[in-house]
Amino acid sequence: MKVPAATEYTITSIEAINATGVLTAVIDKPNHVSVRPEILWR
Repeated sequence: MKVPAATEYTITSIEAINATGVLTAVIDKPNHVSVRPEILWR
C-alpha cells in the first residue's frame, strides 16, 4: 500500500488551522497530522 503524499489540499488545510491562532497543526508522520491547542506549544 502506497501512502499518499502531502497535497496542495493538505498544506492549505494545515495553514488554515494554524491561522486560527487557537490550534496548531503539525505533520508528525508521513501520513499523520497532529492538531493541538495553541497554548500547549507556547
